[in-house]
Amino acid sequence: MFNISISTEGEITTSSQSQRKIRELKGKSIIDFPTEYVVLDIETTGLDPLYDEIIELSAIRVVDDVQVDSFSSLVKPINSIDDFITGLTGITNDMVSKAPSIEDILPQFCEFVGGNVIVGHNVNFDINFIYDNLMECSNKAFENEFIDLLRIARRTLPELKNHKLKTLSEHFEVDTTGAHRGMKDCNMTNECFRYCRDIAIQKFENIDAFIKIFSKYGGHKVMAKDIKAANCEFSEEHPLFNQVCVFTGTLEKTARKDAMQCVVNVGGKCGVGLTKKTNYLIVGSLGYS
Repeated sequence: MFNISISTEGEITTSSQSQRKIRELKGKSIIDFPTEYVVLDIETTGLDPLYDEIIELSAIRVVDDVQVDSFSSLVKPINSIDDFITGLTGITNDMVSKAPSIEDILPQFCEFVGGNVIVGHNVNFDINFIYDNLMECSNKAFENEFIDLLRIARRTLPELKNHKLKTLSEHFEVDTTGAHRGMKDCNMTNECFRYCRDIAIQKFENIDAFIKIFSKYGGHKVMAKDIKAANCEFSEEHPLFNQVCVFTGTLEKTARKDAMQCVVNVGGKCGVGLTKKTNYLIVGSLGYS
């Protein structure tokens, strides 16, 4: 299995990658603006749940636009926190030296979250880490449905240069001081989520209309079979020639249809779902927000 990067200009690069992990019991991604939910955010030592560790767990419970409870704890990792992560988050090895282990604190965190719908920014990243760690610690699945602010912001604010949490916060004039710490990011996410809800109502008249429009046009329901090559001559030396590519996740700078077009334009094929015939898995960005 390989990882592929497609630039906005259509340049394609590849690198080796392990088989994608299947999380069979993971909750569903939904589009909604519930009156009660939990906003969560985690900080980690890196981007890959297989190799990296959670170093902070934070969440706030919101009912009728009022924060009614909160949870936040540092987590002591097995390996040291590197200078890049410390520079990004401000979390040092000294700060986590006496923090609880993930085995001790994660069950408490999940008890706080309960069965609530989750709200987060690029929240797949957080949920995958929580899911994998919970399975390893207790053989239980993290099954909560979740709402991704990133998806909603792209639909409500398509004119923004990007939809990172910092960009959204600056657009809504939400204070970003202390960003990249769990509780601060929870509060920023919640404020931006509420602003996006108001915009959705303004633009689409009501929440139900927004959900219906999003369901029809906002999901990445591009049919692979409908993508045709713009040319008929290909270089057999290209690494994607005659190879089956499958897309997953959200692409930050390139529409999925355009990325799929890049693949077929060099003689590749776009598949639906991972199978034995899949040669490349193309994954949306999991970078920090």
